[in-house]
Amino acid sequence: MTHIEPQSNRSLELYVDGINFYPSILRDLSSAKRFVYIENYLIEPGSLWERFKEVLHDLSNKGIIVKGVFDAFGSRRIAGDVISLNQRANIDIHLFHPLKMSKLTGNLYRTHIKLFIIDGEVAYTGGAGITNHFYNPESKRSNWSDVMIRVSDDSVKKIAQLYAWKFRSLTRKSLSLANPLYRPFNETNRELTGWLYAHHLTTHWIKRAVYKKLSVAKQKIWINSAYFFPTKKMVRYLTRKSLAGVDVRLLLPGITDVLFMKYLARGRYKKLLEAGVSIYEIKDRFLHIKIIVVDNWVTLGSFNIDILSLRFNQELNYATTDADFLASIDEFFNAKFDKSEPIDLNRWSRRAFFLKVFERLSYQLVRIFQKFLR
Repeated sequence: MTHIEPQSNRSLELYVDGINFYPSILRDLSSAKRFVYIENYLIEPGSLWERFKEVLHDLSNKGIIVKGVFDAFGSRRIAGDVISLNQRANIDIHLFHPLKMSKLTGNLYRTHIKLFIIDGEVAYTGGAGITNHFYNPESKRSNWSDVMIRVSDDSVKKIAQLYAWKFRSLTRKSLSLANPLYRPFNETNRELTGWLYAHHLTTHWIKRAVYKKLSVAKQKIWINSAYFFPTKKMVRYLTRKSLAGVDVRLLLPGITDVLFMKYLARGRYKKLLEAGVSIYEIKDRFLHIKIIVVDNWVTLGSFNIDILSLRFNQELNYATTDADFLASIDEFFNAKFDKSEPIDLNRWSRRAFFLKVFERLSYQLVRIFQKFLR
């Protein structure tokens, strides 16, 4: 199990696997003095959620303000707990976008963000839900691999401000859901660093940043995406840059919780391999991580390279050019590459015919689905 030791005196710290980041998150939540903001897509019953409820109860008893946005679909199994928590003093949790039959494809719009903010001074974001898959406090195991970044610089005040605006927009019908999304992020700098937000009603800063960085890549493009279904534009960037001599590598899960997505991703392998892109699959456990490195720039968070993250979900990433943090990311990738299986073009071309047909059909079906949604 990969472990990269965080440096406590740094404003950016990388934690690999829930066995490392969830104890840190719970400690920081427990030490809150004024307020805690939490947003998450996937929350399920289990010992990790029970630990979170204990912390939230303690914060309530201390008079600490707790505000939460939990996705109504991803957190549907703990809806009863949300009702109970909201009955306590100082706790206000909003279930985002409840499912309705009348909405049809409108139900696809979800918040996929994973965010913890403590007192406007410390924030965590990454790809992990609050489930025992990511960390079981009883067995001290992380069956799914993920990462979180701990941020403690001045930018935390900005994301806390955005969260407060967003929460008001969800709880007051007089406010537009889009309103909170303009002010903090119209200041995004030319380096496209800091907090990058994606929202289906406004500018998709993550996609914009990734495309911009891919277009000017000169040395390397390393991507780890839990679910991989790139746009045609992204495939063009990856193939052209690889043919131009850029080190393009994809680290993808060989084990997944959605089998269809694995075969969907494989529908693009041949085109990428023929252009010289290196593809690695890791099969020790589900790699739920989402990281994109382009030269001396890295972004990580909740954003997958798939139709849901690109089209429907609210997403949040953090991007940086910090050299020490990039070194930690390189260490992470190299450790994963060592454990993964490289995909060889010749061997890949000789795989079973029925697999080729299934992968191609999967790809075409999703393309048709995308056109239907326009």
